[in-house]
Amino acid sequence: MWPRVKHLPEIAETTTWWYGKAGHVYTSPVDNPEDLCDEERMLEISCRNVVDPATDSRTRFSWGVPVTNERVVSHFTDYDLQVRGAMAVAPEGTWKEFSAFAGARLDKRTAWDKVVLLGDASHPLSGAFGSGAAYALEDGWILARAIEYTRGSMHALRDALKIFDEIRSPYYLKMYEFLDEQKQKAQAVKGLDPEQRFTAALSLRADGLNMESKMPWIYMNDIVHVWEQWVAKHEEVVRPEGRNSMGEQGTVLLDDLRAAITEVSVTA
Repeated sequence: MWPRVKHLPEIAETTTWWYGKAGHVYTSPVDNPEDLCDEERMLEISCRNVVDPATDSRTRFSWGVPVTNERVVSHFTDYDLQVRGAMAVAPEGTWKEFSAFAGARLDKRTAWDKVVLLGDASHPLSGAFGSGAAYALEDGWILARAIEYTRGSMHALRDALKIFDEIRSPYYLKMYEFLDEQKQKAQAVKGLDPEQRFTAALSLRADGLNMESKMPWIYMNDIVHVWEQWVAKHEEVVRPEGRNSMGEQGTVLLDDLRAAITEVSVTA
């Protein structure tokens, strides 16, 4: 693939993001030119096109479905000529379409005292923060700790799900609030005159590229510490006789899980 775009320097030599009204295109050379000859080098192109389900009635599939070059390019006809050129020369049959289904924002992630949604099933973030794998692991880990914590309760599962919701739902709500703020800023940019609009939009986009340092509660989230804080807050709750305190429960396991969650948060 790379040899087919080497005449497009902005595509072939660097990682680029191209934004449109309803999506974006990401391109990036994959291989180190010192390791492979030009003919063996590869290029990644990832495209996103947002459709309104109210106006789009075509059957969608949640996993990779082969699509033609023509179908892909048809979604990005207003993009820069270099982008369309790179898409057009992709070997026929190499494109795969993945439909992301984003549902409604949920106030709660549990129902009927016995059902809980975890990870991508519980939120419509659609990769907004690039940490979906970490969210899912954090959800599962908190659920496991909550079930352990309520083992002696007469309504153990109900109480565990209540704890899970108390910890995780506000966390996702905070993300929604951030996205709403960004959307309001983007709408305000549209009201500017053309000369100011481009500069303001560029500034807003650049501001969003440094989210890691501005949102440590996502990218540096210590889920073990979150759980320990919750337990400390509720330590005065009477436990069934003979039950160990949190401090007596598997500290080695907690340390191992802290390391695992930290690794996922960095690499997701």
